[in-house]
Amino acid sequence: MNFGKAIFSLLNNSLGSQVDGDIYPNIAPQSASLPYIVYSLTGTSPQNTKDAPATAQLVDIQVDIVGKSFEKVVNLAKDVRTALERSSFSDTDVEVDDIAYISANSDFQEGQEIQRYILEFQMFVK
Repeated sequence: MNFGKAIFSLLNNSLGSQVDGDIYPNIAPQSASLPYIVYSLTGTSPQNTKDAPATAQLVDIQVDIVGKSFEKVVNLAKDVRTALERSSFSDTDVEVDDIAYISANSDFQEGQEIQRYILEFQMFVK
């Protein structure tokens, strides 16, 4: 299943213009301009049943928003949350029933003077 396709599509449709399309899976290239968004799938848990193999699973997602301005990063984080929380997505590769917001925290990378806001979500995928 292509879980990343769902996340990219939801983020790009809502925030692509705010970050000039700089939305990346797992890691941003060194040439990426600020601000940018990186999404990672951090784990999956099958939703087993008594009678059959799992047909659904929970997928843990981390979304990092990186930029120079703390205010800009926080505002983008709010927009990411709005784009993903309680969203659904469906195409031939993946069907996402719901996305739940789990947590957030911020970070500052000294030396590079970069602000980072980290959001965690959980997707229910059929």
